[in-house]
Amino acid sequence: CCGADAEAKAQLLEVNSKEKMPAPDCANAESEAKLFEVNQKKLDAENAIGVLATLIAGFSLSLLPQLEVFSDKVLSDAGACSKCGFLSPATHSRMLLVCEYVHVIALVVVACASCFSVVVVTMIYFHGSKILAKRKGSRAKMLAEFDGFWDAVKGIRQFSRDAFLCAVPLFMLSIAASPKIWCNNCLLAGFAAAALASSGIGVFLLTRHFEACRQAGGQIGSAWPCFP
Repeated sequence: CCGADAEAKAQLLEVNSKEKMPAPDCANAESEAKLFEVNQKKLDAENAIGVLATLIAGFSLSLLPQLEVFSDKVLSDAGACSKCGFLSPATHSRMLLVCEYVHVIALVVVACASCFSVVVVTMIYFHGSKILAKRKGSRAKMLAEFDGFWDAVKGIRQFSRDAFLCAVPLFMLSIAASPKIWCNNCLLAGFAAAALASSGIGVFLLTRHFEACRQAGGQIGSAWPCFP
């Protein structure tokens, strides 16, 4: 009789404890899942910049060893470059010398800026992915850790993005100042340089505009529309 009463009391206590257990918070779990997806998209967006920066860095580094010096050949070898009807050989030589310096300096800056952007983006993507891939601890703790990491690297992310945005128009300028083009045909080189330089300035202004839109949350007083 006593054993039956003890068993009944145990079952009653078990039922009461189950009734007092809190129900799972479905709304909170759904919110955490959305934040997790948003954080992954943040990393993917940064990684997209890294992919383009890698391509530009590779192009600029591959062009540097191919530099040919034509400024000295114009005066020593009459057939080294095509003649510019409106320029004397001495003026043509000085112009090629300026193009050589602009071409090399622009390529070096582009390579350094792009490589810097690649390294920063790679490390951010790596560490961010490691945080989101943690198996220990709750998801809320993981999201809080990622937010702290993302805020901590805000400055370096902005600097890396600016370096990439400046590298694109500078790369166009380096191609416009290619001494080989100016050696082969001055007239066509002038048209190409004007088009590339204008496009480079337009690209720079456009990227600055969109960056200002992003910082302003899509609300900026300008004739150019902001992205949604």
